[in-house]
Amino acid sequence: MLSLELRRLKFDLRMMFRIIHGYCTLDRSFIFTLHNSRTRDNKFKLMKQFSRDDYRVFGFANRCIDAWNSLSDDVVCAPSVPVFKYRLSVLLFDE
Repeated sequence: MLSLELRRLKFDLRMMFRIIHGYCTLDRSFIFTLHNSRTRDNKFKLMKQFSRDDYRVFGFANRCIDAWNSLSDDVVCAPSVPVFKYRLSVLLFDE
């Protein structure tokens, strides 16, 4: 049985994948800001948005960005949602 924290992280990362790759109707530029420079991280690296309000700091976008940026390029650039889910589960259970 997975912990509640791990299940929430998996769901959030799947939702981020859907938003960034256009599988849902949300506009990604409104929620996320892609990082301009790419050196050795994944090519969909995101920047945290500064805010003084708690609802933005602890909200969906900023809550998962560190975990998203730590994923490898192979996982983030998956061709579909089921492939992303599989690669993510392999990555999380191998640790």
